Amino acid sequence: MRCPNCQSTPLEGAVFCHRCGSALGKGILCSRCRHHNPPGGSFCIRCGQPLTYPLSVPSASRLPGVRSVSLDYEFWTLMHQTRDAMTRAREKELRKCGLSTTKAAVLFTVKVIGRDATLAETSRRLLREKHSVSLLLSRMERQGLIKRVKDLPNRNITRIILTRKGEEAYVLSTRSETMPEIVSVLSERERESLWYCLERMRNRALKLAGISYELPFPAGWSQKPRVPGHPLAPA
Repeated sequence: MRCPNCQSTPLEGAVFCHRCGSALGKGILCSRCRHHNPPGGSFCIRCGQPLTYPLSVPSASRLPGVRSVSLDYEFWTLMHQTRDAMTRAREKELRKCGLSTTKAAVLFTVKVIGRDATLAETSRRLLREKHSVSLLLSRMERQGLIKRVKDLPNRNITRIILTRKGEEAYVLSTRSETMPEIVSVLSERERESLWYCLERMRNRALKLAGISYELPFPAGWSQKPRVPGHPLAPA
């Protein structure tokens, strides 16, 4: 069997090509239901079992002269696994107040934008297509969380505002025990370093995606003077 991307012969038992990092075979086998899942996922698409990736791809240090893409791919997979696990924990917490992570994100975004919140602006800030956000807003409007009103100066513009119930749901969604519990494994310095790294990666990804506008984000370490002696502090 050859790699479908670069046509090189993979090492015995490998899951990814040692030259280009492409996935080999049918995918990742779920240990619970034995379903073959597409490479790159964190959980089985059939039963939800966390997937285990065999670390059978040799690193560049073990193959002199070959730059291994697998390390970047494994790092990408680790970020996905972390995000998926955090999302599941957050969904479980938000269920108590009748919200999902996407609805909580909409409440947060509309709150941050303020009176200028429109479908187009909310979709841009959430990095989602307008039609999918419009469907979500319709469900939230039926729940009484948001209201869409015509702008008085310009009747062609529909603005999104939080109702009283939506304001209460927003406050409840910000009172999280899960998020502080997860980040508690990191020290203050580690959190600061992670913040800077994620910010840089996010900005590079936005550039590659051709997105030039700024995303709404609360003032964090990026707004604070960096601690002298911190690895990411300016020289």
